[in-house]
Amino acid sequence: MTQSQAIRLVCRAIVLYLLFWIISDITWLPREILAVEHAWVSAPALKSGGYYLREQILYLAANVLHIALWSVLAISFYQGGPRIERWFSAGDHVESAERETTID
Repeated sequence: MTQSQAIRLVCRAIVLYLLFWIISDITWLPREILAVEHAWVSAPALKSGGYYLREQILYLAANVLHIALWSVLAISFYQGGPRIERWFSAGDHVESAERETTID
């Protein structure tokens, strides 16, 4: 197995791991939406911006943010094979360039 194949395999494994996190976060969305709706309905008319409502909105927003970030990371790892390969093998190119200059 070459280095590029190994890096591609690791990137695909990371994408699979991130997809599991995305699915896990998506399964929590209905519960959090219902919690926000419940807090909205049960909040007193004068205290519509109560602590419980704000807390549930923040949980929902954090979950949506997690889903978005995991998705962006998964897409970048899936599409960024050559870029990630250059990043992982940057040290190898520097070391080989240093070896060539010291040998000359």
